[in-house]
Amino acid sequence: MKRKYLVFLVLTVIFVVFAACQKSGELKPSRDVEGLTAAPAFTLSDSLSSQRSDFSVESGNYQWNCLAGDEMESVIACGSHPLEGTVKERLKLAEYKGMDSVPYLLSCAVMPDKLTVHEWDAKDLGNTDAEMIAETECKDTCLLNLEPDRVYEILAEWKEDNLDVNGFYGTASYVIITE
Repeated sequence: MKRKYLVFLVLTVIFVVFAACQKSGELKPSRDVEGLTAAPAFTLSDSLSSQRSDFSVESGNYQWNCLAGDEMESVIACGSHPLEGTVKERLKLAEYKGMDSVPYLLSCAVMPDKLTVHEWDAKDLGNTDAEMIAETECKDTCLLNLEPDRVYEILAEWKEDNLDVNGFYGTASYVIITE
């Protein structure tokens, strides 16, 4: 019974906020995401480690649309192919007995609506025609299993449907090379 009441209350609040935004005719984000005029950085954390050592990843390629006052601004940033090897800092994975991969928790200021991960062998760096090892769509989790000597491209999408909540939408590509 309490769960039904809570769901009803949440839906009522969402409806009231939506109606107020529609009535005012203004499009404003419903949370404080000021400063996200470009794709946010991702942070990777080794979920098995007792020591907190985060690894930050900036986007190389992105298409970003954000509210600037009452208008939309759009930015397109073109970087290189993930296998061109322009990433300077590599992620050194810890070795855990009996594990081929290390689970890393991915986080950022506003989590994307969709994540797709492309994986290549690091020996293919420099060969942009190399065949991908795997393509994985991450659903309901932000845990990435990373293997050593790999190149990972994380494709993130923040949907336009959430513009009223986020104040932005777009796509971004992040590259991680592991050791």
